[in-house]
Amino acid sequence: MSDKFVQQFLGATNTKEALEWLQTSPGPGQRFLGEGLSQEQSIEFVQQFYDAGAQEVLAVEIDDYEGGFENTGKLVIELPEESDSRAVLLDMIGKIAVEKGFEPDQDSGQQYVFLMLD
Repeated sequence: MSDKFVQQFLGATNTKEALEWLQTSPGPGQRFLGEGLSQEQSIEFVQQFYDAGAQEVLAVEIDDYEGGFENTGKLVIELPEESDSRAVLLDMIGKIAVEKGFEPDQDSGQQYVFLMLD
């Protein structure tokens, strides 16, 4: 996906920095990613992108549910400029995309990558 596509999510009211959003949940297990991850697993999932060099990971199109639960299956990952870290991140993200039935993004100098988890 192009940076132009991602622009619609930046600054939206239902877009939050993913780790902060997950870690500041009003109650245990109330915020999570995708359909199969717990809140703790979601935090670990996001942390792996930061550990690999992501500049920022955004949870986008966050949905609110009855009982105070929040969920999203969509992330925007800001890539670093450094080529080795970009390659590692794009490989990680590409494997997840293929696993979910999507085409992996190639490095075209883009700033962001959009990742669907469900």
